[in-house]
Amino acid sequence: MNFWFVNQGKSFKEELEGNFIYAPKYNAKGSSCDHWSNVENVKKGDIIFCNKKGFIKAIGIAKSNGYESVIPASLEGKWNQIGFKVDIEYHELSESFHYIDYKSKYMSKIDLDKNPFTKAGLAKMGYLYPMEEHIADFFLKKINDKKINEIVKVHRNETSNKIEELEVIEEEQEQFEEISRGLIKGYSKKEIEEIEKQVFTYENKPNKSSKKGRVKTDPKLKATRMELAHYNCEIDCSHKTFTCASGEHQYLECHHIIPLNAQKDFIHTKLDSLFNIIAVCPLCHRKVHYAVKEEKEKIFIQMYNKRKEKMIKQGFDLDKITKIFDKYYINKKED
Repeated sequence: MNFWFVNQGKSFKEELEGNFIYAPKYNAKGSSCDHWSNVENVKKGDIIFCNKKGFIKAIGIAKSNGYESVIPASLEGKWNQIGFKVDIEYHELSESFHYIDYKSKYMSKIDLDKNPFTKAGLAKMGYLYPMEEHIADFFLKKINDKKINEIVKVHRNETSNKIEELEVIEEEQEQFEEISRGLIKGYSKKEIEEIEKQVFTYENKPNKSSKKGRVKTDPKLKATRMELAHYNCEIDCSHKTFTCASGEHQYLECHHIIPLNAQKDFIHTKLDSLFNIIAVCPLCHRKVHYAVKEEKEKIFIQMYNKRKEKMIKQGFDLDKITKIFDKYYINKKED
C-alpha cells in the first residue's frame, strides 16, 4: 500500500462528487508530466491525501488501479480528453487540516524526491505526488479524526492481510514445484520429534529469513505431510492429479488449516506446524480458498476433522476453529 498527495484546488468538488481522481496524458504541447502520469501508478488500496489550497479536506482510498480513461463529463473543457483515472472512496474530514502549520516538523526528516513538498514545506506545483509513510502517519496523527483514523487503520490491516496471504500463496507454489521435482524431502521421525519440542513465541517484526519481511514457511514440513499421506489427497484419496516431474509420485499441495495471517492471534502456537498442515489435491486446495461459503465451510470442517485430535491438544476445539473460519475465511473482504 502506498500513500499519495493530490492537489485538487480546481477540481475538488467534481472529483469528490464523482468519486475519482483524473489527470490528462499530455499537456497542450503534447508533452507528458510526471505529476499527471503518477495517476496511472496508483494501486487499488492506496491512501490519498486530498489538498485544496493548503488544507487537507478529505482522505481517499483507491478502489481501482490507475487506468486509461476519457475525461469525466464534469471536467470537460478543463483538460485533455484522454488521461488516467482512479476510482476513489472519499472520506471528508470533520475539520480541514492546515498541514503548513506543522511544516517545521514534517520537513525535518524528509526526502524531497519521495514527497509532495518544496524545500519551503509548501505543496509542489502539479497534481499527484508520492508521499512517504512516516509523513502520512504524522499527518494522520495531527488530523486526529477518530473516524478517519479508524477507517485507515482497518483498511491498512485488511490490505496487509491480503498482501501476506498472496505472498504465502506465491511462496508455497515455489515450494510445491521444488517438492514435485524431488529437490525437497521431508523430515525424519526423529527430526519431527525434536521440532515439536521447540518452544515458540511469535514476534511481530521482520525476519531476515524472509525476503518479504515475515517468517518463511518451512517446505520440508509440507514434504513431510505429503509423505505421511502417501501422496494421496487427505480429503478424498480417490482424487487423482498427475505424476510429478520427479516421476516418483502424484502431484499434491498443502494447506494451513488455520491461516498464517492469524499467527499474531496465537503467539505461543506455531501455525507452520504439522498439526495445522494438510496434504490436498489442487482442486480441494482451491475450493477451501475460493468456493462459495457452504462448500468452503464443508471442506474446512473436513480438514479440521482430519487433524481434530492434534488441534484439540493445541487448544483449537470446534467452537474456536469456527470463529477462526468466520474471521479469516468468510468475513475478510474479497476483491
